[in-house]
Amino acid sequence: MSVKKTILRHKLIINKLRHRPLSWPEIDRMLQYEATFLGYDFLTISQRQFQRDIDDIREIYRISIE
Repeated sequence: MSVKKTILRHKLIINKLRHRPLSWPEIDRMLQYEATFLGYDFLTISQRQFQRDIDDIREIYRISIE
């Protein structure tokens, strides 16, 4: 996956979770919805990839997501 897609996905996750907690299915739907408008393929993200994103967000941006 390209770095640009990864950074954009991180940004979407951070922005959505700042407003309220979301479950995995809600996050998955949100990424699919955003992908249709942005022209990116987030449709194949797995729950394991999401967990890796959470770990990356904690390490890179110093934002802890519970």
